[in-house]
Amino acid sequence: MGSITANNIRMMGDGNQVFALIGEDLMQGCGGFGESVPEALRDLANNLDKDELTVTAAGYRGPSVDPRKGPRLVK
Repeated sequence: MGSITANNIRMMGDGNQVFALIGEDLMQGCGGFGESVPEALRDLANNLDKDELTVTAAGYRGPSVDPRKGPRLVK
């Protein structure tokens, strides 16, 4: 079980496939392939589950006391 800290998922074309990557690269992150963006994202989610990886958004400390104010960010 590992952890990836990232704030975005990068989408790239790879031949006739779409590649979704979370993390800096495949060595430090996780990826998924598909014939469409939704398929690539589903494959990414399945690979995160299969590899027992968790993803943390950098700077996110959890929900605020008042949910109407949104997430608290580290400054």
